Amino acid sequence: MPLNTGEAPQQFSLSGKGLASAMTRQSLDTRAVLINGIAPGLAPDGTPTALDGSPVVGKVSISGQGIALYAVSGARNLACR
Repeated sequence: MPLNTGEAPQQFSLSGKGLASAMTRQSLDTRAVLINGIAPGLAPDGTPTALDGSPVVGKVSISGQGIALYAVSGARNLACR
């Protein structure tokens, strides 16, 4: 889970294919966030919407002042077991 506290986007490489969920906001003075560019919400039955991951592979970018979660199958990270 990378956290970018700077204003400039940062790039790094993943070790394989994965799913990304990047949380961003339009400006620092708002509480509204976007997940992969879409505002999350609730469906009429109460289930969350717009929380699906986007497929990623190789080099990825995290926007300035953003948080991203990357799920990489087969990464064999001991912390994820």
